Amino acid sequence: MIEHFKDKLKELTELSKEDIGYNENNVKFHFIIPLLECFGHNRFDFEHPSQTNRIDIFIKQSDKHSSCGFVIEAKNYDKNLDEYLIQLQKYSDFKRPLLAIISNGEEIRFYDPSWRGVPFSESLLYSIKRIDLNNDEIIARLEKLFSKENLNNELLHDYIDEREKEIKDVKREIESLTKEYKNKEEKISNERKILEEDIKKLKEKYILPIIVPSKKVIITPDIVDSEVIEIFANYIRQLYKATYYSPDKIVYNGKEYTSPSAAGTAVTNKPCNGWVFWKFKDETGKEHLLDKLRPKIVPSVIDKKERDIPESQERPTSDRDITQDSKSRRIFANYRKQLYEATYYSRDKIVYNGKEYTSPSAAGTAVTNKPCNGWVFWKFKDETGKEQLLDKLR
Repeated sequence: MIEHFKDKLKELTELSKEDIGYNENNVKFHFIIPLLECFGHNRFDFEHPSQTNRIDIFIKQSDKHSSCGFVIEAKNYDKNLDEYLIQLQKYSDFKRPLLAIISNGEEIRFYDPSWRGVPFSESLLYSIKRIDLNNDEIIARLEKLFSKENLNNELLHDYIDEREKEIKDVKREIESLTKEYKNKEEKISNERKILEEDIKKLKEKYILPIIVPSKKVIITPDIVDSEVIEIFANYIRQLYKATYYSPDKIVYNGKEYTSPSAAGTAVTNKPCNGWVFWKFKDETGKEHLLDKLRPKIVPSVIDKKERDIPESQERPTSDRDITQDSKSRRIFANYRKQLYEATYYSRDKIVYNGKEYTSPSAAGTAVTNKPCNGWVFWKFKDETGKEQLLDKLR
């Protein structure tokens, strides 16, 4: 293509909406026909009736062949071309052109009506914006499809086939990548489920030492000799059953709880005193409150597993489930004009708000939400009623 036509294409890219005009004839005469001329076509070689409902521009394949080369439709400036594809398809079915072309002055599209097995609306070979017509690569591709020379020497068939192959290859690659993506997505999803299950198991393994009771010497009433006792409760006209192993091991509904109250709360969905909520039957069949089995001695010795638990780790329990004996002591703290109470059993066992902590500082931090020295944070009253810092029991 001579440089003169490149300059003309550049001028077409610089046209404004007002330069081209708004109706179909404006688009045809100010954009489409000048574009055809850039690629060697002569405006006297094709039909372009100005005011009819017929095809806007019809170009024969060659001087030797009267068959249709191009069917070209012009639409109002900036109109949505998708809305006129059915009309373009009808003209194509009638004229059987090599290419069906449509433009609104901003965009020009090239369709291949003879593409076998492909719906007309999906037979798009190119969609080119007017502002891109000065791009050398686009000019080279347009010259193959749009030039009078290639239309006359019948090379256009080869270029159409070549473009079809390019599009098919891209579609196959997209399908392959989509399939690969879905397979990888499914694989990642499965791996995630496995990892989530592993994490769940690790959490259970990590939490388990916290809820396993320490070795304790428990003196229970002589009324029951067995280590395992079936217990029950009547709540809202329904019977609930559980198994009592020790004060800190009750199994209800297949789940282990660390206190009778925790197991009772699982039934009632609200706080309750498990020692009076649950009952058992002695050897004679007489019913008793579980409180009758309440331990007389609660040891303060914690086995090695419990000592290895970090100081900040909480242990689910309930201070109402642990007997207030000579080894335990009520402690309290005034923080921000509010009274907080807890139960002190030993330096590494303090129960506050139903949870067991491994140090006074950990229990104090649960109140203040910031680090604190629990030995001076908590206080207790001695036998005379005088307040003392917990540090005195250190």
